[in-house]
Amino acid sequence: MFLEIATTIGAISGAYLAASTPTRAIAIIFGIVLLYSAYSAIRPPKDLPTDKPPDRYATLLKFDGSYPTPGGESLTTFATFPRDLG
Repeated sequence: MFLEIATTIGAISGAYLAASTPTRAIAIIFGIVLLYSAYSAIRPPKDLPTDKPPDRYATLLKFDGSYPTPGGESLTTFATFPRDLG
């Protein structure tokens, strides 16, 4: 339910901003976001620490879990960690 509410609020806000913001400003913002996205895609990923406990919100929202390995017999457990934007 949370995602539906957030999506609806984002759609309404985006429609309002798109109607009231000049086209040139939207194009500049889109270009900056596109350049940052390209930079993030070509940058090598950082190694995540495995000895830290999982994020509190990830555990609360049950994002941690396990999945079967290619061998099919054992389970590999994973947990999400907070990511920085840098």
